[in-house]
Amino acid sequence: MAAPTRVAVLIDSATLATDVEIAWVALGTGESGGSPVTAYRLRRNNGYGTSIPEAYVEIADPTTLSHTFASELLIGVTYKMVIAAVNDVHISN
Repeated sequence: MAAPTRVAVLIDSATLATDVEIAWVALGTGESGGSPVTAYRLRRNNGYGTSIPEAYVEIADPTTLSHTFASELLIGVTYKMVIAAVNDVHISN
């Protein structure tokens, strides 16, 4: 199964970039191995060289196509965010 594509990262400059919203486009049944997506999993690493813990989010509603990591980021730090689609068969990578 493919991972979600067309991912957008939206940073609100009014919050000094401590919030980030991740949004993506839903996978169709053909893109998800023939079984519908039942959830999405997000992972945000701790930022390179920081002591911020990693964050994991399970979005159980497959119609929810965004998530905001609020007040969790540091200005000037690079983060990696990964989105995986989940269905009854497996989890995308």
